[in-house]
Amino acid sequence: ALVVGVVPPSDRLRFDMRIAFAALVLATQLGAQQRKPSVDILDYDLTITLPDAGSTIDGVAILTIRRLARGGANDTLALDLLDLTVKSVRVGDRAAPFTHAGGVIRIPLGATADSARVTVAFSGAVKDGLIVSTDSAGRWMAFGDNWPNRARHWIPSVDHPSDKATVTWTVIAPSERKVIANGTRLEEMTVSQKDDPDGHAGAPIAVTKTKWRESKPIPTYLMVIAAAPLVEYPLGNTACGLMEGGGCVPQMVYTLPEQRRIVPGAFAEADSVVTFFARMFGPFVYEKLAHLQSLTRFGGMENASAIFYSDRTFRTGGVSYGLLAHETAHQWFGDAVTAREWPHLWLSEGFATYLAALYTQKSRGDSAFLAEMSGVRTAVLGDAIVAQRPVIDTIETILTALLNANS
Repeated sequence: ALVVGVVPPSDRLRFDMRIAFAALVLATQLGAQQRKPSVDILDYDLTITLPDAGSTIDGVAILTIRRLARGGANDTLALDLLDLTVKSVRVGDRAAPFTHAGGVIRIPLGATADSARVTVAFSGAVKDGLIVSTDSAGRWMAFGDNWPNRARHWIPSVDHPSDKATVTWTVIAPSERKVIANGTRLEEMTVSQKDDPDGHAGAPIAVTKTKWRESKPIPTYLMVIAAAPLVEYPLGNTACGLMEGGGCVPQMVYTLPEQRRIVPGAFAEADSVVTFFARMFGPFVYEKLAHLQSLTRFGGMENASAIFYSDRTFRTGGVSYGLLAHETAHQWFGDAVTAREWPHLWLSEGFATYLAALYTQKSRGDSAFLAEMSGVRTAVLGDAIVAQRPVIDTIETILTALLNANS
């Protein structure tokens, strides 16, 4: 409707027909494709030990689950995990049998109580989801990059947007790397090699254990860590009085040392952006909002409370105010309000695109807003996917292909 409102009558009939077709597709197909879970994941407690070099990690995932149904297939917990090796599984305090094939861990629950804790120990060389690389200075770094369903490459999980959960991250890594994650930092403690139960081979190095906690339920595609030689640029307390429960939203930027000189740049508007959206939709619900230079494959990724921007963006002029506004808008639409099924990606991307334009109107005026919306209209009307497929596309099976002009 937001787009229809800026198109002339000659084009409106085509849009109305597409909307009607989308509604028909939704009514006839989406219901049959909706996930019907037998288990709800309430919380992830994730401990990840990172290497000095290479891509081999060790991990322990403790999942707090609630059973929603019993009998037959409902008595087996299915967790997504590709690439890595499962070392052991426990249900409660007891070792449990399991199978791991086709990227799925299957754990019989039997007579387990309606609420239980399932512990999965795992290890291996990560291939996706956690992006491991070195920069031009040879510095090792790793960044979570899970959208759309790539958490399964390194986290035992129900890797679907409909199953939101709280998450605690405990990351053990060489002290030269700064570890950032969702939520608020609870602990940052340096330990010697001999005190580290997963100690590193070779010469002793300083190792730090960092713990972060996200107390708001989020989908797995937003659960991330960063481990890199990052430096912090504090933006201070922002949007005061507009954080859930009162108070201010702490914001900060993390960059590699060489890029710190370009900050704040557009991040000088971070307070204004959060204030604008909080007044429009309601309080900011997360514990902080960090902005990070990262290795994400996207220009920006809206991870809850820790937005990742591409490394290249920082190295070629910095983040624009439009990208800042788009990713910040996702903290409400996509993060706090999440599509239950992938065909509803419009809920995330459509709102973020339009709301970024509204921030343009607020900060740059009506002419800038109209020019931006005109550009969106031109892109939408000229796109082949828009002409051929409904906005709510239940037929497309390649999830990344849903990130198109329709959504």
